[in-house]
Amino acid sequence: MVAKRMEVYHSSMETPVGKLSLVSTVNGLCRISFESKGEEGFFSWIEDKFPGAVLKKAPSKNREYVNSLRKYFSGGLRIFDLKLDLIAVGFQKVVLQKLAKVPYGKTISYGELAAKAGSPRAARAVGTACARNPLPIVIPCHRVITAGGTFGGFGGGFDVKRYLLRHEGIEIDSENS
Repeated sequence: MVAKRMEVYHSSMETPVGKLSLVSTVNGLCRISFESKGEEGFFSWIEDKFPGAVLKKAPSKNREYVNSLRKYFSGGLRIFDLKLDLIAVGFQKVVLQKLAKVPYGKTISYGELAAKAGSPRAARAVGTACARNPLPIVIPCHRVITAGGTFGGFGGGFDVKRYLLRHEGIEIDSENS
């Protein structure tokens, strides 16, 4: 008997911050990618995390995730309650789990997040964990700012981070960012 290969489901959606690509498995949503960052990295991530898997364009499999993101962008959703297949390990996973608890409309510094993750001196490692966040927006790395109150980094770019923060009612002084 031939073993069935794992299936990974892909779809995309238009949002106020550009086109997003979504990937899920039977275990849940596992990747949100800004298409402005290019498809090459997106597909290489899938190949790296799911070697030999069958990638299927399947909007119906991602409908719940797309609908939740649409509600978020329309202002009707503040807390994501989605089935996630978080592809992260070690300290990165701990950071992302703590980050997922940062409330809508609030920010946290890299150092504060490091402390919550159990390593108060690991602010740089928190930055790395955020940069590798496979589920931006849902796991809100846009809510992480520097201790001085400036933007810090964001995989979607500063304009997207600014938009997401403003969408949640947070203004960051752009002169300091």
